[in-house]
Amino acid sequence: MPTIFNNIDGYRIYFVSYDCIEPMHVHVSIQNSVCKFWIRENKPVLAWQKRFNTTELNEISNIIVANIKIIKDAWDETCKGTEPKKYKKKN
Repeated sequence: MPTIFNNIDGYRIYFVSYDCIEPMHVHVSIQNSVCKFWIRENKPVLAWQKRFNTTELNEISNIIVANIKIIKDAWDETCKGTEPKKYKKKN
């Protein structure tokens, strides 16, 4: 489970290596709160969250933007040679 950052304002920012079959994203956790952000066109897009408020999600989004190159480099290094799955839309 590659941790990109272990303590930026208390947040742990990470992804799991088996997630390489998904498009680029990060998980963020602190205490009992967790969320997932997709990285799309160098911007974080919230996928889901549990127990974060809007202020915290905005703060996390800003942290991701400020560290986007490090995040992308870590993803590319860990996931090199892995193609994301093509997901079909459910009807």
